Amino acid sequence: AFSGKVYVISPLTNKKEMLYEKISHISSKPPAGTVIGDALISSALLLSNSTKNKKSIVLITDGKQTPGLGVSVNESLKYL
Repeated sequence: AFSGKVYVISPLTNKKEMLYEKISHISSKPPAGTVIGDALISSALLLSNSTKNKKSIVLITDGKQTPGLGVSVNESLKYL
């Protein structure tokens, strides 16, 4: 989850029911803003430690990067 800052809400897992539960309880936290690039980099770092062959990032967003906050989406793509 992210809102001006990235929050990890779940360890890496393949348990869909647990993920549905975690996603259903996401709410915004201070500070306000959207840092999509930072969220993608954090996700990539978590996945880089996984030994699994299949890896996915689920990104739920309003699609609006807050200007001046965090790493740009284009810059973050270098880490994926």
